[in-house]
Amino acid sequence: MQAAVDETRRKARAGAGGGKKSNQRRLENLETLMQEIERLSGVVDLMSEDRIVEQAFEAAQARQPKMPKTKRTLDGYGTALRSEEPFKSRYNKIFRRNT
Repeated sequence: MQAAVDETRRKARAGAGGGKKSNQRRLENLETLMQEIERLSGVVDLMSEDRIVEQAFEAAQARQPKMPKTKRTLDGYGTALRSEEPFKSRYNKIFRRNT
Protein backbone atom coordinates (compact mmCIF):
# COMPACT_ATOMS: atom_id res chain seq x y z
CA MET A 1 0.00 0.00 0.00
CA GLN A 2 2.74 2.48 0.96
CA ALA A 3 4.63 1.68 -2.25
CA ALA A 4 1.58 2.71 -4.30
CA VAL A 5 1.26 5.99 -2.36
CA ASP A 6 4.97 6.70 -2.82
CA GLU A 7 4.72 5.96 -6.54
CA THR A 8 1.75 8.33 -6.89
CA ARG A 9 3.66 11.10 -5.11
CA ARG A 10 6.74 10.49 -7.24
CA LYS A 11 4.69 10.78 -10.44
CA ALA A 12 3.05 13.97 -9.19
CA ARG A 13 6.43 15.54 -8.43
CA ALA A 14 7.79 14.48 -11.81
CA GLY A 15 4.77 15.97 -13.58
CA ALA A 16 5.07 19.24 -11.69
CA GLY A 17 8.76 19.49 -12.57
CA GLY A 18 8.01 18.88 -16.23
CA GLY A 19 5.36 21.59 -16.17
CA LYS A 20 7.79 24.10 -14.68
CA LYS A 21 10.41 23.26 -17.28
CA SER A 22 7.87 23.52 -20.09
CA ASN A 23 6.65 26.89 -18.83
CA GLN A 24 10.23 28.15 -18.51
CA ARG A 25 11.02 27.06 -22.08
CA ARG A 26 7.85 28.80 -23.32
CA LEU A 27 8.85 32.05 -21.57
CA GLU A 28 12.34 31.82 -23.09
CA ASN A 29 10.82 31.29 -26.54
CA LEU A 30 8.47 34.25 -26.07
CA GLU A 31 11.39 36.44 -24.98
CA THR A 32 13.40 35.41 -28.06
CA LEU A 33 10.42 36.13 -30.30
CA MET A 34 9.83 39.51 -28.65
CA GLN A 35 13.49 40.45 -29.12
CA GLU A 36 13.22 39.62 -32.82
CA ILE A 37 10.05 41.72 -33.12
CA GLU A 38 11.88 44.60 -31.43
CA ARG A 39 14.71 44.24 -33.96
CA LEU A 40 12.15 44.63 -36.76
CA SER A 41 10.41 47.61 -35.17
CA GLY A 42 11.91 49.96 -37.76
CA VAL A 43 9.76 48.47 -40.53
CA VAL A 44 6.41 48.78 -38.74
CA ASP A 45 5.23 51.40 -41.24
CA LEU A 46 6.32 49.25 -44.20
CA MET A 47 4.93 45.82 -43.30
CA SER A 48 1.82 44.42 -41.68
CA GLU A 49 1.89 43.47 -38.03
CA ASP A 50 1.25 39.81 -38.90
CA ARG A 51 4.12 39.72 -41.40
CA ILE A 52 6.52 41.26 -38.88
CA VAL A 53 5.53 38.63 -36.31
CA GLU A 54 5.98 35.86 -38.90
CA GLN A 55 9.43 37.13 -39.88
CA ALA A 56 10.40 37.48 -36.23
CA PHE A 57 9.23 33.89 -35.63
CA GLU A 58 11.41 32.67 -38.51
CA ALA A 59 14.41 34.58 -37.13
CA ALA A 60 13.74 33.24 -33.63
CA GLN A 61 13.65 29.69 -34.99
CA ALA A 62 17.01 30.22 -36.69
CA ARG A 63 18.46 31.69 -33.49
CA GLN A 64 17.01 29.10 -31.13
CA PRO A 65 16.90 25.59 -32.63
CA LYS A 66 14.45 24.23 -30.05
CA MET A 67 11.86 26.89 -30.90
CA PRO A 68 8.62 25.17 -32.00
CA LYS A 69 7.92 25.39 -35.71
CA THR A 70 4.17 24.98 -36.16
CA LYS A 71 1.62 27.58 -37.28
CA ARG A 72 -0.42 26.70 -34.20
CA THR A 73 2.52 27.62 -31.96
CA LEU A 74 3.04 30.89 -33.83
CA ASP A 75 -0.63 31.75 -33.31
CA GLY A 76 -0.43 30.87 -29.62
CA TYR A 77 2.75 32.86 -29.11
CA GLY A 78 1.22 35.82 -30.95
CA THR A 79 -1.75 35.72 -28.60
CA ALA A 80 0.55 35.51 -25.58
CA LEU A 81 2.65 38.47 -26.74
CA ARG A 82 -0.48 40.56 -27.20
CA SER A 83 -2.09 39.64 -23.88
CA GLU A 84 0.48 38.58 -21.26
CA GLU A 85 2.83 40.87 -19.37
CA PRO A 86 5.70 41.66 -19.58
CA PHE A 87 5.37 41.06 -23.32
CA LYS A 88 2.08 42.92 -23.84
CA SER A 89 3.47 46.36 -22.97
CA ARG A 90 6.56 45.84 -25.12
CA TYR A 91 4.44 44.59 -28.02
CA ASN A 92 2.02 47.51 -27.75
CA LYS A 93 4.91 49.98 -27.63
CA ILE A 94 5.94 48.79 -31.09
CA PHE A 95 2.57 48.31 -32.78
CA ARG A 96 0.26 50.65 -30.88
CA ARG A 97 2.12 53.93 -30.85
CA ASN A 98 -0.64 55.77 -29.00
CA THR A 99 -0.45 53.33 -26.06
